[in-house]
Amino acid sequence: VGMIFQDPMSALNPTMRVGDQIAETLQVHRGLSKRQAFARAVEVLATTHIPEADARAKQYPFAFSGGMLQRAMIAMAIACEPDVLIADEPTTALDVTIQAQILDLLDELQRKNGMAIVLITHDLGVVARMADEVAVMYAGEIVESGSVDAVFYRSAHPYTVGLKAAMPSYATSNATGLQPIEGTPPDLFDPPAGCGYFARCPHAMRLCKPHTPHRFEVGPEHHAMCWLHHPDAPRGAAGLYRGEPL
Repeated sequence: VGMIFQDPMSALNPTMRVGDQIAETLQVHRGLSKRQAFARAVEVLATTHIPEADARAKQYPFAFSGGMLQRAMIAMAIACEPDVLIADEPTTALDVTIQAQILDLLDELQRKNGMAIVLITHDLGVVARMADEVAVMYAGEIVESGSVDAVFYRSAHPYTVGLKAAMPSYATSNATGLQPIEGTPPDLFDPPAGCGYFARCPHAMRLCKPHTPHRFEVGPEHHAMCWLHHPDAPRGAAGLYRGEPL
């Protein structure tokens, strides 16, 4: 398992050359000599499309731009050829152009190395572009899961519907504006007894506050934790997929 951390500037050691930090991973986990590990570090940096990888490997993190730091973090994460790569907000501090380049790089490395990527992000555009399967989390629980098409086009949990409504799009007009999710998330040091989304849900029922919802199957490999999918639940929650035509 490899890991790309959210902030490469704080994840990289400012007192070590970039190549040495990548090489250290190879020395510890692959048993390579210092010289072998550094040579391999240069090769891995080159696979992330950093120009003049040999020279860059001898520089310190402060000499790198934000996009190059993220590439260096990716190089460190894939150096030992992991089966699974965990990417925690890998593009959050980057501008749109560099963000697209990093996503293209991750996609290329995934196909080349045959590894799975677990992408942790709040950016729905990144999810739509990169993911095959999606798990939507709220208050520490997976409230909806399914294929990217199912979650985006047949959203089955009020939180997912709220996230999509709050996202800017070409269809957003000046008259309607964005539709924010009112309220604040619950305190996870003192979590609510029932549904964690109860206080913010526009479709909340009395049942939701004391009782944790079951995990209902709303389609093939598509599940949601919401009492609105119970057979006895009232109909009419606008925009919420129920496994039947709306």
